[in-house]
Amino acid sequence: MAIISKLRSSGWVLGIILISLLLFILSEFFSNMSKYNSGGDQGEVGVIAGEKIKLPEYDARFKEMLTRYEQNGQVIDENSKEQVNSMVWNQYIQDKIIKKEYEKLGLTVSPDEAAVLLYSNDAHEMTKRYFSSETGFDPNNVIRFREQAKKNSSLMVQFEAIVEQIILETQTRKYNSIISKSLYATSLDAEDDYYNNTTQAKGKIVTLNYISIPDKDIKVTDAEMQDYINKHKDDFKQEEARDIEYASWNIAASKEDTLATKEDLMKDIKGFATTEDDSSFVALNNGTYDNSYKPQGSYPKEFADLIFNAPKDSVLGPIYSRGYFSLLKVTGIKDDSVSYIHAVKCEVPVKGITKQDTLDAINNAKALLGPLKASDNALEFMLAKSGDGLTTNPYDMGWFQEGTQPKEINNALKGLGNGDATVVKSIFGVSIIKVVSPKSRKLIQLAEVKRLVEPMQSTKDAVYTKASNFRSSLTDEKVDFEKMTTKAGVAKSIAKDIKEKDKMIVGIPEAGEIVRWLFNEERKEGEFSDVFTVSDRNIVIRLVKIKSEGTQSVDDARETVERLVRNEKKAEKLKADLDKVLKTAKTIEDVAIGVKSIAQPLDGLTFMSTNVPFAGSDSKIVGYIFGSKPNQLTKPFVSKDGVHVAFVESFSKPELPTTLSSRKQILYMEQKGRIYDIVFNALKKAMDVKDYRFRYY
Repeated sequence: MAIISKLRSSGWVLGIILISLLLFILSEFFSNMSKYNSGGDQGEVGVIAGEKIKLPEYDARFKEMLTRYEQNGQVIDENSKEQVNSMVWNQYIQDKIIKKEYEKLGLTVSPDEAAVLLYSNDAHEMTKRYFSSETGFDPNNVIRFREQAKKNSSLMVQFEAIVEQIILETQTRKYNSIISKSLYATSLDAEDDYYNNTTQAKGKIVTLNYISIPDKDIKVTDAEMQDYINKHKDDFKQEEARDIEYASWNIAASKEDTLATKEDLMKDIKGFATTEDDSSFVALNNGTYDNSYKPQGSYPKEFADLIFNAPKDSVLGPIYSRGYFSLLKVTGIKDDSVSYIHAVKCEVPVKGITKQDTLDAINNAKALLGPLKASDNALEFMLAKSGDGLTTNPYDMGWFQEGTQPKEINNALKGLGNGDATVVKSIFGVSIIKVVSPKSRKLIQLAEVKRLVEPMQSTKDAVYTKASNFRSSLTDEKVDFEKMTTKAGVAKSIAKDIKEKDKMIVGIPEAGEIVRWLFNEERKEGEFSDVFTVSDRNIVIRLVKIKSEGTQSVDDARETVERLVRNEKKAEKLKADLDKVLKTAKTIEDVAIGVKSIAQPLDGLTFMSTNVPFAGSDSKIVGYIFGSKPNQLTKPFVSKDGVHVAFVESFSKPELPTTLSSRKQILYMEQKGRIYDIVFNALKKAMDVKDYRFRYY
């Protein structure tokens, strides 16, 4: 019965699913599936291997899983719903693709193998996890549970689910093994990799950057940009998307709401003060009861001094802190065996490395002690002196237990009382420390009743009315939205390239309802939404632009394509300048002088380098250099950063090591790290998985 109890309390179904999601291949496969979405019919949450997943069936599984989630003590919020949504979808993927793939390959688990996985001392880790008792794992625990399950259908469902997941994980390991054994790295691969990383180019390069020609000097037409897009369509692909502008009104607590919350909490003062059962009173009134004793520094600054100066059983408040009004009751007081100290600290610059430099810093620090002791606010004093360059890094150390700082600081603090300050030489350098509160041994136990300060319904209604009136004023789709928002006293916000699967919009978290409205097939450009209530805001949307799937238009791509076309034109001019100089230049220095530039050194450059100093980070530069012949000026070549001419003096090729086994192993492991993505991306594509969940969840 202990095993049964353990399985029930652990949330067996949720646990099994979570474990299966941790399997490397499956998690890699599942995590990226949604990017293959390409639309779908209404009423379907997706298509897997040609099979349509209907919304009613999917939603039933989703709600069932949510119920199990809640029964296992999980809080149901947007994050947990998203997790459950992923779990349910992953179950479909597992059933309709993964299992079938294993069946095709004949990846089975024999009865004898299953017996070892379930009923032996060498059982699967999942078996041991679920069927261990306080004394450890005993195969007889599994047998006893199985026999009990034969008489109880609910237990049998649990047992069969566990067995299924153990079998699946075992098949997955076998599949991994097949894939990994198909990989290898040859000696030639290792040799190429060695030389790519160690052969160095030495020489010089002259670069003419695009910024050397002002943008205003290069005119770019829409026709030229369209021509560029037509020639580079793959670079300008776009998903279906929407651009919007919107106005929003924050729903925040008013002064009246704040006062009402405070007054409501004040009604509990008498009951809180007189109750003899603090923990029950707190539990019934949305509070917290902590029976541990805590020192100074454990509570918010807003009320820390109040509670540590209050007698036992006193009730303080209401006190506002971090969005709540609180009533605080000191339910216990006692002394600790150690003291707690509150201090502030800063450093004094040491302007050199000699002993005299350190002595000068100590003297400078001592000169500040008098004014610091007299100061009512030590931290502000230190901050002011840091502005003068006399101190650095001033900060409040907070409360800390005596003896927990570096040795030199601990020794200095022993003789200090409230308001005292001293100079310390420690691992931090030369420091000034001031104790800003009396040392304390006091520990207190605290009970708290609190109320969240939030907008009441009347406030919410008033904000909604403002948003609704604004929406009513938008009678013409051609209206100037920005003028209307200015007139209404709210700012206009913009969000671009919103995709159908997006869960958030810039400035709007939890935007699923808005996204579904935007992608409704009845929407048209210029249309205004009704008032959306999202989280703590009311929002009115204007659909500015509908972008169809395909190749971007000039307007959509203008920011990018205009720069690229302009750089192409600049490259032609810069290349012509270099070609002219190359007709007479004998050396790379001649080239630099001819174009009024500098011949920058190439030193230590390898084929795997990602950046060429003073030239740019385009891999084309590295490739061109390593493809050139030594002791020859190259022709001008173009990169994303500018136009270049290089001169390679030499390539230094090191001697090949006697053994390349370690490098072959590294190459193998690199392939292994990528192969699962490659294989399952191909599998996803073959199965033509379409994910439409974003339309409903």
